[in-house]
Amino acid sequence: MIGRLTGLVIESAPGQLLLDVGGVGYEVEISLTTYAHILEIQRLETQGLERAGYRSYPSRGS
Repeated sequence: MIGRLTGLVIESAPGQLLLDVGGVGYEVEISLTTYAHILEIQRLETQGLERAGYRSYPSRGS
């Protein structure tokens, strides 16, 4: 059993997400509550970027 994964969320859908951990993709089952939290975090990040004048994440070095 895996106790913890840390990585980048590549895709999310109700009940599941795809997590990139060091170049390996893990399909993870999640609760609908967790999915709702992910959507809220993504919404807040997008609002913060738009307030800073970006429409998407700026590339490194710019």
